[in-house]
Amino acid sequence: MTGPDPNRAATAELPAVLTRFTDWRASQFPVGVRVPLPSLPAHAGPPTAGVAVAPRSSRQQRRRTTQILAGVLAVLIVVTAVTIVRNSYGPPPRELVQRLFDAIADRDDEAFSLAGKCSDNPLCTAVALKTGYQPPTNIHIDSERELPADTQLPGTKRRNVTVSFDLNGRRATNEVGLTYRKQNFFGGSWSITEPPGSVITIPGPTHFLIDLAGADLPPIAADVPVTAWAPPGVYTVSKAGTALLEASQVTVTIGADGKDGAGDTNGPGGTDGGEASTTVTLPDTIKAGVAEQVIAQVRAGIDACAAQGSFNPDTDPTLGTINTCPMRHSTRYSITDKPQWTVLQYPQVRLDPAPDGTITVTTTTAGRAEIHYRWTMYLAEPRTWYEVNAVEEFKVNGRVTADNGTPTWAPT
Repeated sequence: MTGPDPNRAATAELPAVLTRFTDWRASQFPVGVRVPLPSLPAHAGPPTAGVAVAPRSSRQQRRRTTQILAGVLAVLIVVTAVTIVRNSYGPPPRELVQRLFDAIADRDDEAFSLAGKCSDNPLCTAVALKTGYQPPTNIHIDSERELPADTQLPGTKRRNVTVSFDLNGRRATNEVGLTYRKQNFFGGSWSITEPPGSVITIPGPTHFLIDLAGADLPPIAADVPVTAWAPPGVYTVSKAGTALLEASQVTVTIGADGKDGAGDTNGPGGTDGGEASTTVTLPDTIKAGVAEQVIAQVRAGIDACAAQGSFNPDTDPTLGTINTCPMRHSTRYSITDKPQWTVLQYPQVRLDPAPDGTITVTTTTAGRAEIHYRWTMYLAEPRTWYEVNAVEEFKVNGRVTADNGTPTWAPT
C-alpha cells in the first residue's frame, strides 16, 4: 500500500470551484494548469485614471464647510447693513444741538455751518466772534419734543430741543428746531433747520466800514440793509470816526429774551413763522467844534452876500452855480441906484449827519436882512430920488464835507 499522495493533499486544500459572483454552476479547474478567465464587461472595468471617487465622509465635510461659509457671509451682510443704517442716521438731535452750542461757546465759526447759516453771512469767517462777542455760558440741554411732520416733505420728521443758558446776567431759554430727512433705503439724518439766534440787520446805505464782532462789513452805497444771522450772545457793533463824526458803538444781545430760534410749530424762528430780526442803528454824533465852524462859515457867507450891491447877490458867478446867496429882493422900479443890504438877524440852522457821512445844514428860524436903495422916474439930471427900505426873510441850506480833513460848508 502506498502512502498518501502529497500532491493530492495540496489539491484538496485549493478551492475546487472558481466561479463568477452571479454564477452558481461549479467548474472544475485542473490544479497547476493556467486557464484563461473570461473578459469582464465594460461597466465592470477599473475606474478611469485621474478621477478619484470621494468617500461619503468627504462630501459631508465639504457640505458642512459650505454651510459655515454661507453663515459667515450672512453675518457680514447684516453687520454691514447695520453699520450703514447707523451711519446714515448720523448724530441724534441732542448731540447736534450740543455740538452747536459747544462751537458757539468756543467762538468757533463751525457754529455757522452746523446751523446752515454760512451762505452769504459776513459773520461766517475765521475772525468772527473772536473779538466783540460774549457767548452764552452754563449751557444745558433741557428737553426735546416731537412736532407734526411736514406734509409737503414726505419721509421727514421734526423735533424741537430746548436749551437753557446764562447770557448777559440772566437765564434764557431757546428752542432749536431739527428736521429728519430720509436719504436712502436704509435711513436718513437729522439737521438743524431752525437755529437759535436772530438776524442782525444794519440799515443802509453804509459808507464806512462797520465792525460786527470782529467781522468787517464793507460799505454799501445802495439803500439796502446789511444782514447777518447771529447765534445767541452779546455783540459789539462799531464804526470808526471821521473828520466830522465821532466813532460810535452799540451792544446788542441776541437770544436773551427766549424768543429767538424755533418757538412753535408754525415755522422757523418765532411765533409768527418768520425769522427773528434785530435792527441795529449806529448813532452819528457830530464832533465837538464842527457845528461852530459850520455856523461861522454860514454867517461869513451871508456877510459876503450882503456886501454885494445887488438885488440878487451871487458870490460865485461861475456858470452852473446857483443859490450862492440866500437874499433876494424884487423891485418894480426900473431906475434905481446901488442897493445896500444890512443883516438884521442871522438864521438859526440845524446840522444833521447824512447817511453818506456828510452833514446837511437846514434853517430852523429864518434870518432877516434890510435892503436900502433909491429909485427915480427921471432920466436926466437934476433927478428926484425916492428912498426904499425893505426887510427880507431868508433861509440857508447846504452840505458840509471834509474831503481835505477840514469841515467845509457849501450852500445848496
